[in-house]
Amino acid sequence: MVEFYHSPPIDTRSWNSFPVDHTVDPLEYRPELREILIPRNMIDMRVGMLAREISKNYVDSEKPLAICLLKGAITFFDSLTSSDGMFIEIDKTYWNVSSYEGTESTGEVRLDDKFNPEKVTGRSVILFDDIADTRRTLKRVSEELRSHKPKSLELAVLLDKPDRRVEEIEVDYCGFTILNRFVVGYGMDYQERFRDLNHIGVLKESVYQDK
Repeated sequence: MVEFYHSPPIDTRSWNSFPVDHTVDPLEYRPELREILIPRNMIDMRVGMLAREISKNYVDSEKPLAICLLKGAITFFDSLTSSDGMFIEIDKTYWNVSSYEGTESTGEVRLDDKFNPEKVTGRSVILFDDIADTRRTLKRVSEELRSHKPKSLELAVLLDKPDRRVEEIEVDYCGFTILNRFVVGYGMDYQERFRDLNHIGVLKESVYQDK
């Protein structure tokens, strides 16, 4: 059995955050952000590292199937799979799942039945999500995929919130460990806004409280 290398995530929990300044784009979001947690250049650096790591792990293997969970992970997924660090061929597909209403997880993971999970049978599969918080979504989707007998299944996330963890399920590739804050940007949203924010920022509580 091939032993894959998995680097530890970058731990931001003791960091000083960055101010909301002229680098924040679109500028209309600036008044609603408390701070910038991870600037774009650091995200790009880490995503490139993960792309190279995945490529090295699969360079001598069959072409893996990469599944992106929509919508929050799409920027992370597309950036990683198109990165200069991704030097292997992969098959890409997308799966629409949901578990959030507003700022909280409902606890119920809904899977779009337009996706055919049988396509994973006998394949090496990498599942991509934006945040591992409760890990309910990752567990539910992983169970569904494993029931169709992939050759292997690995999980990749951009962010991990250990304080929110409910389910114990291992993540193989992780960009950053963060505190339990409401983050937006780089594909992650609040009420379908902020996905196009170029950094990962922390939303002011006044934006979502009592909504």
